[in-house]
Amino acid sequence: MAEIVRILSSGSPRQRAWATDIRDRYVQARWGGSWRTTMDESYWALLSRLTGAKWWIDNRDRLNTALAELTPLPPMTGGTERTRRKATRIRAGLVGTRWGNRIPPGVREALNRLTDAEWWVRNEVGDGYPMAIDRALGAEVPEYDRRMMGLPKYGPPQPSHTGSCEEQPAYASARKAAREVASQYGDLRAGNEGSLGGLGGTCCGRAGFRDGERDGKRKWIDRRAGEIRSASRSVTAEQAVSEAKSDLSRLERNLSGWG
Repeated sequence: MAEIVRILSSGSPRQRAWATDIRDRYVQARWGGSWRTTMDESYWALLSRLTGAKWWIDNRDRLNTALAELTPLPPMTGGTERTRRKATRIRAGLVGTRWGNRIPPGVREALNRLTDAEWWVRNEVGDGYPMAIDRALGAEVPEYDRRMMGLPKYGPPQPSHTGSCEEQPAYASARKAAREVASQYGDLRAGNEGSLGGLGGTCCGRAGFRDGERDGKRKWIDRRAGEIRSASRSVTAEQAVSEAKSDLSRLERNLSGWG
Protein backbone atom coordinates (compact mmCIF):
# COMPACT_ATOMS: atom_id res chain seq x y z
CA MET A 1 0.00 0.00 0.00
CA ALA A 2 3.09 2.19 0.04
CA GLU A 3 2.51 3.06 -3.64
CA ILE A 4 -0.01 5.74 -2.64
CA VAL A 5 0.26 6.06 1.14
CA ARG A 6 3.49 6.96 2.89
CA ILE A 7 4.76 4.76 5.70
CA LEU A 8 3.41 5.88 9.07
CA SER A 9 6.08 8.12 10.54
CA SER A 10 5.13 8.84 14.16
CA GLY A 11 4.66 6.64 17.21
CA SER A 12 6.58 3.69 18.56
CA PRO A 13 7.42 0.75 16.28
CA ARG A 14 4.59 -1.23 17.88
CA GLN A 15 2.11 1.62 17.36
CA ARG A 16 3.18 2.09 13.76
CA ALA A 17 2.73 -1.62 13.04
CA TRP A 18 -0.72 -1.61 14.66
CA ALA A 19 -1.80 1.56 12.85
CA THR A 20 -0.53 0.26 9.51
CA ASP A 21 -2.57 -2.91 9.95
CA ILE A 22 -5.68 -0.83 10.81
CA ARG A 23 -5.18 1.36 7.75
CA ASP A 24 -4.52 -1.51 5.35
CA ARG A 25 -7.52 -3.49 6.57
CA TYR A 26 -9.74 -0.43 6.24
CA VAL A 27 -8.62 0.29 2.67
CA GLN A 28 -9.22 -3.33 1.68
CA ALA A 29 -12.67 -3.40 3.33
CA ARG A 30 -13.84 -0.12 1.81
CA TRP A 31 -12.31 -0.20 -1.68
CA GLY A 32 -11.59 -3.91 -2.14
CA GLY A 33 -8.64 -5.61 -3.74
CA SER A 34 -8.74 -3.20 -6.69
CA TRP A 35 -8.41 -0.12 -4.44
CA ARG A 36 -5.73 1.33 -6.73
CA THR A 37 -8.41 2.01 -9.35
CA THR A 38 -11.57 2.36 -7.23
CA MET A 39 -10.30 4.81 -4.58
CA ASP A 40 -11.31 8.40 -5.29
CA GLU A 41 -8.45 10.88 -5.74
CA SER A 42 -9.60 13.00 -2.78
CA TYR A 43 -9.22 9.99 -0.45
CA TRP A 44 -5.95 9.05 -2.12
CA ALA A 45 -4.52 12.47 -1.21
CA LEU A 46 -6.07 12.45 2.27
CA LEU A 47 -4.69 9.03 3.20
CA SER A 48 -1.26 10.10 1.97
CA ARG A 49 -1.27 12.91 4.55
CA LEU A 50 -2.44 10.78 7.48
CA THR A 51 0.93 9.40 8.55
CA GLY A 52 0.48 9.59 12.32
CA ALA A 53 -0.07 6.22 14.01
CA LYS A 54 -2.05 7.82 16.86
CA TRP A 55 -4.77 9.13 14.51
CA TRP A 56 -5.44 5.64 13.08
CA ILE A 57 -5.44 3.99 16.49
CA ASP A 58 -7.69 6.61 18.11
CA ASN A 59 -10.20 6.48 15.23
CA ARG A 60 -10.07 2.77 14.47
CA ASP A 61 -13.74 2.25 15.41
CA ARG A 62 -15.07 5.25 13.41
CA LEU A 63 -12.81 5.58 10.38
CA ASN A 64 -15.52 6.44 7.84
CA THR A 65 -16.76 9.31 9.98
CA ALA A 66 -13.27 10.48 10.98
CA LEU A 67 -12.16 10.68 7.35
CA ALA A 68 -15.35 12.49 6.39
CA GLU A 69 -14.67 15.12 9.06
CA LEU A 70 -11.34 15.93 7.40
CA THR A 71 -12.83 16.43 3.94
CA PRO A 72 -14.21 19.96 3.30
CA LEU A 73 -17.52 20.35 1.51
CA PRO A 74 -17.20 21.30 -2.17
CA PRO A 75 -17.98 24.85 -3.35
CA MET A 76 -21.38 25.71 -4.79
CA THR A 77 -21.81 25.78 -8.56
CA GLY A 78 -24.31 27.39 -10.94
CA GLY A 79 -26.37 30.52 -10.46
CA THR A 80 -25.01 33.97 -9.68
CA GLU A 81 -22.35 34.82 -7.13
CA ARG A 82 -25.07 36.11 -4.84
CA THR A 83 -27.01 32.85 -5.19
CA ARG A 84 -23.90 30.79 -4.45
CA ARG A 85 -23.15 32.82 -1.31
CA LYS A 86 -26.73 32.41 -0.11
CA ALA A 87 -26.71 28.68 -0.83
CA THR A 88 -23.44 28.28 1.08
CA ARG A 89 -24.97 30.05 4.09
CA ILE A 90 -28.07 27.81 3.93
CA ARG A 91 -25.94 24.65 3.77
CA ALA A 92 -23.61 25.82 6.55
CA GLY A 93 -26.56 26.63 8.80
CA LEU A 94 -28.22 23.27 8.23
CA VAL A 95 -25.03 21.24 8.67
CA GLY A 96 -23.90 23.24 11.68
CA THR A 97 -27.24 22.86 13.45
CA ARG A 98 -27.65 19.15 12.77
CA TRP A 99 -24.16 17.66 12.72
CA GLY A 100 -21.46 20.24 13.35
CA ASN A 101 -18.13 18.70 12.32
CA ARG A 102 -19.39 15.13 12.69
CA ILE A 103 -21.22 14.65 9.41
CA PRO A 104 -22.28 11.01 8.83
CA PRO A 105 -20.66 9.48 5.71
CA GLY A 106 -24.01 8.98 3.95
CA VAL A 107 -24.97 12.60 4.52
CA ARG A 108 -21.58 13.84 3.37
CA GLU A 109 -21.91 11.88 0.13
CA ALA A 110 -25.18 13.68 -0.54
CA LEU A 111 -23.67 17.06 0.37
CA ASN A 112 -20.74 16.42 -1.96
CA ARG A 113 -23.21 15.77 -4.77
CA LEU A 114 -25.63 18.63 -4.05
CA THR A 115 -23.56 21.61 -5.20
CA ASP A 116 -26.23 23.31 -7.33
CA ALA A 117 -26.72 26.65 -5.57
CA GLU A 118 -30.21 27.10 -6.97
CA TRP A 119 -31.26 23.74 -5.47
CA TRP A 120 -30.43 25.02 -1.96
CA VAL A 121 -32.12 28.38 -2.45
CA ARG A 122 -35.22 26.80 -3.98
CA ASN A 123 -35.57 24.15 -1.28
CA GLU A 124 -35.04 26.56 1.60
CA VAL A 125 -38.69 27.48 1.03
CA GLY A 126 -39.73 24.25 -0.71
CA ASP A 127 -43.39 23.43 -0.17
CA GLY A 128 -43.81 26.10 2.48
CA TYR A 129 -44.01 23.68 5.40
CA PRO A 130 -41.49 23.77 8.29
CA MET A 131 -38.02 22.27 7.84
CA ALA A 132 -38.29 22.33 4.05
CA ILE A 133 -34.53 22.29 3.46
CA ASP A 134 -34.08 19.54 6.06
CA ARG A 135 -36.65 17.39 4.31
CA ALA A 136 -35.17 18.12 0.89
CA LEU A 137 -31.75 16.92 2.04
CA GLY A 138 -33.38 14.00 3.84
CA ALA A 139 -34.75 12.78 0.52
CA GLU A 140 -31.16 12.55 -0.79
CA VAL A 141 -29.47 10.61 2.03
CA PRO A 142 -29.47 6.86 2.82
CA GLU A 143 -32.50 5.53 4.66
CA TYR A 144 -30.70 5.10 8.00
CA ASP A 145 -29.46 8.71 8.01
CA ARG A 146 -32.94 9.91 7.01
CA ARG A 147 -34.49 8.13 9.99
CA MET A 148 -31.87 9.60 12.33
CA MET A 149 -32.76 13.13 11.14
CA GLY A 150 -36.24 12.74 12.69
CA LEU A 151 -37.97 14.64 9.90
CA PRO A 152 -41.64 15.61 10.07
CA LYS A 153 -44.00 14.31 7.41
CA TYR A 154 -46.45 16.45 5.51
CA GLY A 155 -47.54 13.94 2.90
CA PRO A 156 -45.74 12.85 -0.28
CA PRO A 157 -43.90 15.54 -2.25
CA GLN A 158 -45.70 16.83 -5.31
CA PRO A 159 -43.88 16.15 -8.59
CA SER A 160 -43.19 19.03 -10.95
CA HIS A 161 -44.61 17.14 -13.95
CA THR A 162 -47.69 15.25 -15.05
CA GLY A 163 -47.69 11.47 -15.14
CA SER A 164 -45.48 9.11 -13.16
CA CYS A 165 -41.72 9.49 -12.81
CA GLU A 166 -41.26 6.17 -14.62
CA GLU A 167 -42.57 7.86 -17.78
CA GLN A 168 -40.01 10.69 -17.67
CA PRO A 169 -36.65 10.61 -19.54
CA ALA A 170 -34.69 11.44 -16.37
CA TYR A 171 -35.93 8.26 -14.71
CA ALA A 172 -34.54 5.87 -17.33
CA SER A 173 -31.07 7.44 -17.45
CA ALA A 174 -30.80 7.59 -13.65
CA ARG A 175 -31.98 4.00 -13.25
CA LYS A 176 -29.50 2.74 -15.84
CA ALA A 177 -26.57 4.60 -14.25
CA ALA A 178 -27.49 3.48 -10.72
CA ARG A 179 -27.93 -0.14 -11.84
CA GLU A 180 -24.48 -0.20 -13.41
CA VAL A 181 -22.77 1.30 -10.34
CA ALA A 182 -24.61 -0.89 -7.82
CA SER A 183 -24.06 -4.07 -9.82
CA GLN A 184 -20.32 -3.38 -9.89
CA TYR A 185 -19.77 -2.02 -6.37
CA GLY A 186 -22.82 -3.24 -4.40
CA ASP A 187 -23.85 0.26 -3.27
CA LEU A 188 -24.08 3.66 -4.93
CA ARG A 189 -21.91 5.17 -2.20
CA ALA A 190 -19.05 2.84 -3.13
CA GLY A 191 -18.88 3.98 -6.75
CA ASN A 192 -16.33 6.42 -8.14
CA GLU A 193 -17.09 10.08 -7.41
CA GLY A 194 -18.94 11.64 -10.33
CA SER A 195 -19.97 8.29 -11.81
CA LEU A 196 -23.65 9.20 -11.40
CA GLY A 197 -23.25 12.59 -13.00
CA GLY A 198 -25.71 14.48 -10.80
CA LEU A 199 -28.65 12.49 -12.19
CA GLY A 200 -30.41 12.37 -8.80
CA GLY A 201 -31.26 16.06 -8.66
CA THR A 202 -34.96 15.62 -9.56
CA CYS A 203 -37.78 13.50 -8.18
CA CYS A 204 -37.55 11.30 -11.28
CA GLY A 205 -33.79 10.95 -10.90
CA ARG A 206 -34.18 9.93 -7.27
CA ALA A 207 -36.82 7.36 -8.23
CA GLY A 208 -34.46 6.03 -10.90
CA PHE A 209 -31.62 5.82 -8.39
CA ARG A 210 -33.84 3.93 -5.94
CA ASP A 211 -34.99 1.36 -8.49
CA GLY A 212 -31.64 1.11 -10.25
CA GLU A 213 -29.76 0.52 -7.03
CA ARG A 214 -32.24 -2.22 -6.08
CA ASP A 215 -31.72 -3.90 -9.48
CA GLY A 216 -27.94 -3.52 -9.24
CA LYS A 217 -27.77 -4.98 -5.75
CA ARG A 218 -29.55 -8.10 -7.00
CA LYS A 219 -27.00 -8.48 -9.80
CA TRP A 220 -24.15 -7.92 -7.32
CA ILE A 221 -25.51 -10.65 -5.04
CA ASP A 222 -25.90 -13.05 -7.98
CA ARG A 223 -22.33 -12.42 -9.14
CA ARG A 224 -20.92 -12.71 -5.63
CA ALA A 225 -22.82 -15.94 -5.04
CA GLY A 226 -21.34 -17.33 -8.25
CA GLU A 227 -17.84 -16.44 -7.05
CA ILE A 228 -18.47 -18.16 -3.73
CA ARG A 229 -19.67 -21.35 -5.42
CA SER A 230 -16.73 -21.31 -7.82
CA ALA A 231 -14.35 -21.14 -4.86
CA SER A 232 -16.03 -24.06 -3.07
CA ARG A 233 -18.25 -26.57 -4.86
CA SER A 234 -19.43 -27.92 -1.51
CA VAL A 235 -21.42 -24.74 -0.97
CA THR A 236 -25.04 -24.95 -2.11
CA ALA A 237 -26.70 -22.26 -4.18
CA GLU A 238 -28.81 -21.19 -1.21
CA GLN A 239 -25.76 -20.97 1.06
CA ALA A 240 -23.87 -18.94 -1.52
CA VAL A 241 -26.73 -16.44 -1.86
CA SER A 242 -27.00 -16.14 1.92
CA GLU A 243 -23.26 -15.50 2.24
CA ALA A 244 -23.39 -12.96 -0.59
CA LYS A 245 -26.20 -11.09 1.16
CA SER A 246 -24.14 -11.05 4.34
CA ASP A 247 -21.20 -9.60 2.40
CA LEU A 248 -23.46 -6.89 1.02
CA SER A 249 -24.82 -6.06 4.48
CA ARG A 250 -21.26 -5.77 5.78
CA LEU A 251 -20.38 -3.41 2.94
CA GLU A 252 -23.44 -1.26 3.67
CA ARG A 253 -22.56 -1.07 7.37
CA ASN A 254 -19.01 0.00 6.54
CA LEU A 255 -20.25 2.72 4.21
CA SER A 256 -22.62 3.96 6.91
CA GLY A 257 -19.75 4.19 9.37
CA TRP A 258 -20.86 1.30 11.55
CA GLY A 259 -18.14 -1.21 10.59
